[in-house]
Amino acid sequence: MKLSERQRKTLANVNLNYSQLCNQRTLLSLEKKGLIQWHISQRWILTELGFTRLNEAKESR
Repeated sequence: MKLSERQRKTLANVNLNYSQLCNQRTLLSLEKKGLIQWHISQRWILTELGFTRLNEAKESR
């Protein structure tokens, strides 16, 4: 699965609990791909697949 630069930055922001700063369309796109999910605590969290993709993006830099 290929992610755009914006999607990679959004994953990093979700990981840091800064999802309020992210584009809603990008968040929904990542949710559709199974990388993030809406948590009962009213915030976005990374799924296991999301953590994997985030780490791959960090390693490729």
